[in-house]
Amino acid sequence: MIDLNHSRNVAARARIGIFLALFLLVGLPATSARAQDFTVLENFNSEANTTGSYPQAALILGPGNTLYGTASAGGADGSGVVFKVQTDGAGFTIVWSFSAASDGANPQGGLVLSGSTLYGTTYSGGSSNAGTVFAVNIDGSGFTNLYSFSGGDDGANPVVGLLLSGGKLYGTASAGGISDDGTVFAVNTNGSGFAVLKTFSGANGATPDGALVLSGSELFGTTYGGGADGLGTVFELNTNGGGFATLYSFKGGLDCGNPYAGLALSGSTLFGTTTGLSPDITDYGSIFKINTSGSGFTVLKTFLSGDGDGANPYGGLVVSGGELYGTTESGTPGYGTVFKLSASGGGFTILSSLPIGNSGYAPYGGLVLSGSTLYGTAYTGGVDGYGTVFEVNTGGGLFVLSSFSGANGAYRPYGQLVFSGSTLYGTTYGGGSDGYGTVFQIAPNGTRSTLVSFAYTNGEYPYAGLTLGSDGNFYGTTYAGGSHSAGTVFQMTTNGALTTLVSFAITNGANPRAGLTVGSDGNFYGTTYSGGRGNYGTVFQVTTNGTLTTLVSFGDTNGANPYAGLTLGSDGNFYGTTYQGGSKGYGMVFRMTTSGTLTTLASFGSTNGSYPYGGLTLGNDGNFYGTTTQGGSSNDGTVFQMTTNGTLTTLISFDYSNGAHPYAGLTLGSDGNFYGTTSSGGSSSDGTVFQMTTNGTLTTLVEFEGATGADPGASPQARLTLGSDGNFYGTTTFGGSGGGGTVFRLSVAPSFHAVTVTNGTLNLNWSTVAGWKYQVQYISDLSSSNWINLSSPATAIGATLNTTDSVTNGPQRFYRVMISP
Repeated sequence: MIDLNHSRNVAARARIGIFLALFLLVGLPATSARAQDFTVLENFNSEANTTGSYPQAALILGPGNTLYGTASAGGADGSGVVFKVQTDGAGFTIVWSFSAASDGANPQGGLVLSGSTLYGTTYSGGSSNAGTVFAVNIDGSGFTNLYSFSGGDDGANPVVGLLLSGGKLYGTASAGGISDDGTVFAVNTNGSGFAVLKTFSGANGATPDGALVLSGSELFGTTYGGGADGLGTVFELNTNGGGFATLYSFKGGLDCGNPYAGLALSGSTLFGTTTGLSPDITDYGSIFKINTSGSGFTVLKTFLSGDGDGANPYGGLVVSGGELYGTTESGTPGYGTVFKLSASGGGFTILSSLPIGNSGYAPYGGLVLSGSTLYGTAYTGGVDGYGTVFEVNTGGGLFVLSSFSGANGAYRPYGQLVFSGSTLYGTTYGGGSDGYGTVFQIAPNGTRSTLVSFAYTNGEYPYAGLTLGSDGNFYGTTYAGGSHSAGTVFQMTTNGALTTLVSFAITNGANPRAGLTVGSDGNFYGTTYSGGRGNYGTVFQVTTNGTLTTLVSFGDTNGANPYAGLTLGSDGNFYGTTYQGGSKGYGMVFRMTTSGTLTTLASFGSTNGSYPYGGLTLGNDGNFYGTTTQGGSSNDGTVFQMTTNGTLTTLISFDYSNGAHPYAGLTLGSDGNFYGTTSSGGSSSDGTVFQMTTNGTLTTLVEFEGATGADPGASPQARLTLGSDGNFYGTTTFGGSGGGGTVFRLSVAPSFHAVTVTNGTLNLNWSTVAGWKYQVQYISDLSSSNWINLSSPATAIGATLNTTDSVTNGPQRFYRVMISP
């Protein structure tokens, strides 16, 4: 077991400590990444005998965390190079520099590694200047020209790498062949047995620029052109050259056309990209899937002009854990992106937009994934303008999606965020055209748009987030405004059309501070902070057409002034909290039937917490979990568990150092743990994000440091939202570049470098932050809690640390790495 309490995103100026649990069999290779968003590992230049220039292909990862790739120009003779570089950016070495003679020139494709030998292709050079297939050892020795293309029937100008299977190399030549539309070929790794498996002739495809994938004895690939509409195809072919079939011909509609890259195979599904570069295509490429049988063609994503998602995905895709990773050659801000998309088509996220300059831009090649890090090449840009090798982290850090300020029309996003598709929706308490708050949306790339500016008559100061109804509309509340100045319930379409359903009139409730909950009957249920009989607040039901029914009027002894909304239990009843009231005056937990019968389950005192502001969360164990803003051993608030019969257990008493005064409720993660925020406390007093197990073990994930305007923000007061991509999304009410709060994404993905066994010695290598101290521990029985220190704590001076342990003739051990004080 590797358990990494790992990294902190220094670039985001927030302190992050992530508790991770990865179960591995010792001896299986594993790799990892530093928690960074985008890092340049190597800059290319065109000076003779240096690093080469203009890399166009994806990298491959070899043993010892070494990346291998090609650059299409530069090197000793300006004809391109094969290079290697460590994943931490060290040890850049030219493996081979092409001479434009018999060895080939201008390699545009990637490499394949077998043992200590690299195999690849060059676009030109060789005996007929039509390209070559070559082999070279990883130390630069043993270079062999395995085959030189003639430019005739055998093909010409291969632009992609090779597929290795059973001692045979399979590839494509983009030109040549009988009709000069390209070929599919095979050649043995010793250079013998070259054979043309397929010659393209326009109608069955033309210009195969993509690499091949293998499933059983079937090869699958793409052609850039040809097919029924001249926009390219997806094809299959037996390894013996028979059984050719066109699985799909692109038509130029939403499927775009002109696939430049090869395919990615997962099970019986092929995933690919189109560039959309034909003159009659106005879209900018697509991501698609198709079954190996040729059925089920589906467009998962179309890149559109101005959508900010990037454009022209030349590179292929990487499939991992139900996610697709890839690059676009251009797009906002115009220089290319690295993106992620669910294999089902949802959750599109830009992981990095490549800014022009030292980062490099125009990533034509695809990516290679190692652990939670993607490695790729940018064709141009960088320090010398000739391209870069870069890394992008798929998770493991805190990323600010948007910062608010009074100047940009919105501030103080108190409410929880909600997804509709891959778009986030939320509210701000203030700002907008009239200063009364807004409803906003954030696209996957972080672009924010204001959908509604409240104008008092239709509501004022929305504290709570939105609730997505089954009709696809959003429903929410405003604290004030409306016809009686006591708040509203509203409906909003996804394009921002607002309808006021209810204007509270004090007698039937006033000042709702919480969002709405959808009941099993399809109606919405909520609370008001005040109003009703005695002015202590209410519980209400509202239909989608605006019919309001007051179910409960609070009266001090049965609770008073509910800040939080309701939680629907598995028994069909609603559960909630009141901020005050109860038998001791510090708030209480209640259960309510759909008809309005109220039962007090627990009353707060001081020691077991007081003044619960957030709502309840139903755990996998059937119990409810929540927070109180004050009380506990240090009066900094608590996290509690409550059974359905009212047994209350304090799990955590905050002591300021680990957070203080949690205003928000908890979010249940996919790992069964709970995630939450505190509005203050932590090392900088600006609040935290924490993880808690069901037995009350607390891990601080983020300590905000943004009260003075730093990027991450300060004082998170909203519940976290778990996205379909596995990341958490949240808001801070202050801080950020504009001082008015932020929207952030928090990834808690596992991240580790390598676990190998050599001659009975286990080698552990993990990512670090320089200056931090790490402790490796082991245990033989996971049912025990007695972890044993493997060695003394070690302080990192670079990006990684490593240690060893003897595993000869001993019981199996599980390992973890923790950050030491």
